[in-house]
Amino acid sequence: MKVGKVINLNKFNLIIEFFKKNYLSLILTLFYIFGLAFGIFSYKNSDSIREYSTDYLLKFCELRTESGFLKILFNSLFSSVTYIAFLFIAGGAILGFVLVPFLISVKGFSLGCITAYIYSEYALKGVAFNAVMIMPWAVILVIAMILAGRESIKFSFKLTGLTIPTNRPANLFNVFKLYCGKYIFVLFLCLLSAFADGLISYYFADSFIL
Repeated sequence: MKVGKVINLNKFNLIIEFFKKNYLSLILTLFYIFGLAFGIFSYKNSDSIREYSTDYLLKFCELRTESGFLKILFNSLFSSVTYIAFLFIAGGAILGFVLVPFLISVKGFSLGCITAYIYSEYALKGVAFNAVMIMPWAVILVIAMILAGRESIKFSFKLTGLTIPTNRPANLFNVFKLYCGKYIFVLFLCLLSAFADGLISYYFADSFIL
């Protein structure tokens, strides 16, 4: 009698089911990682990228050392909501499902350039600065961005489907209400990200600012 290892197919099926339900989020995450990596590796090859990174970090540090909690919070919130608004508008376009991954990649590219600059110029101090001053609120913002991008692509697909003559007409108003409702949660995440940015800056800027 041969003794073999029993493979638990239930776990394998759960993984497949997870990918089926979250494939858009996973694809957008890959686009973000690609943009992030491209920004990191492109940093040393472009003077304009280095100038952009230097200017961004200078303004970032000035705001957090010279401003109070509320000003930092509103500045951070305005910046994130403006970007989220672009994703929302892209979702209302027939070809928005093409534009959204591009916008996600651009955001990743921007953070990749800034991260490369910080690590290149400030070494271990830059690592500590990035870990304390940027990453906590940036992670929340990336989650909001991925969720927003997913909903924008879904809505854009629905609009594209209406251009196909064989498709039945959809009640677009109800679909749009649901689309806006999901963006309310995204805006809450943006507020949470801005609150974290303001709180961290208020308590740790003097110790970790470059």
